[in-house]
Amino acid sequence: MLGGVLSLFIRATLLYGGFGDIWDAAERGNRLNFFKLDIDPRIRSSTWTHLIGGAVGGCYSACCNQVTVQRYLSCDSVRSSRIAVWLQWIPSTILLILCVANGLVLYAYYEGCDPVLSGLVTKSDQTIPRLALELFRDMPGMAGMFVSAAFSGTLSSVSSGVNSLSALALEDFVLRFFPTMPKRKKMLCSKLLSVLFGAVIMGIAYLVSTISTHIFQINIVVASISSPILGTFTMGLFMPWINSWGALSGVTGGTAFSIWIAIASSYQATFPATSETLPISTDNCTVNFAHNLTTMSSIGNYADLTTISQISTIPEEERSVLGDTLYSLSPFLYGTCGFLVSIFLGHVASFLTGFNKISEANPDLFVPFISCKLFRFGIPKTTLVDRGDEEETKTVQHINAGYLNNENDHEVSNSNEAKCEETIF
Repeated sequence: MLGGVLSLFIRATLLYGGFGDIWDAAERGNRLNFFKLDIDPRIRSSTWTHLIGGAVGGCYSACCNQVTVQRYLSCDSVRSSRIAVWLQWIPSTILLILCVANGLVLYAYYEGCDPVLSGLVTKSDQTIPRLALELFRDMPGMAGMFVSAAFSGTLSSVSSGVNSLSALALEDFVLRFFPTMPKRKKMLCSKLLSVLFGAVIMGIAYLVSTISTHIFQINIVVASISSPILGTFTMGLFMPWINSWGALSGVTGGTAFSIWIAIASSYQATFPATSETLPISTDNCTVNFAHNLTTMSSIGNYADLTTISQISTIPEEERSVLGDTLYSLSPFLYGTCGFLVSIFLGHVASFLTGFNKISEANPDLFVPFISCKLFRFGIPKTTLVDRGDEEETKTVQHINAGYLNNENDHEVSNSNEAKCEETIF
């Protein structure tokens, strides 16, 4: 995956004679808005919406995602898993920077001739593959390498997800009703569940390919569902007074709230800046695209742009309060809203059903938000020991024991020699 993205960037940079011309094109199109410090949460893309939304999404991916947690558990100790967490940020950051750079390359290459409006592609998700085909047109094998890189990245994520779903279904549903299932049957059941989930994922992928949904919209839906799970983990780790009813109400209510906002905002958002898109044009397109430009009424993305234009011209007297506020939130904040709502509903449900007694909390299942006495709420420190530290302690003990044994043997040997000398002489 990293090789495919990097090859695309290198090829485009060489074609333009350096990254300077690409940067200039992005400046002309007002694409370098990385530091838009407007605090209005209704602005679609600003520094704050990306930082807050990215932080919540990153916490879920790194801390609560079953695919990630399953990999942490494969480490031999907590220390090793922590090292793995920090090390994975290096390739992730490099890949993120390359993706942003390729986005600038994409705009510079199609500056003045948008591939969607010109009819080169029917969906914006197809622009990067189209760019790869054009950049590697005179380099046999490179386009295939890019496609294989994209497929390899997809397959690795899908395989991890399928295995995680299989393990979860087996542990939480099958073994709950058949706790004494033999090991061989467990293995067979796990494989059958993997085949089942794989078939379901392939069916969903086919359905997605037939609709005009963008990858961005799919990611928004995923974030809306996943962030309440992060809220439940947060309550379980840092808030020992939350009971099981609070956790269940929080994750259910937070998910419903996030999905409600995501769906309603698609039709009811009336604040112009929420649906504002940067200008694109087809002024520099060649004559070959003239026929395509006359048939744009059949392309879904063009209809979406028309809808956005209509939203921005809605008179103020026709706007609703929710349409100008809640429904007009930046899509990057949907997950954050679900996270906060899940924690709020968790407290409400726990209050109505009775908070857990902090004095009865299990210290092994509690983590203070800040390592100090104030945030421990009277809960003693955990009695668990990291396996890595435990093994190290055992090793030191064994070494010390061996050293003491050697010392004792040496002393016994010296005493025996002294006795022999006394006997002889």
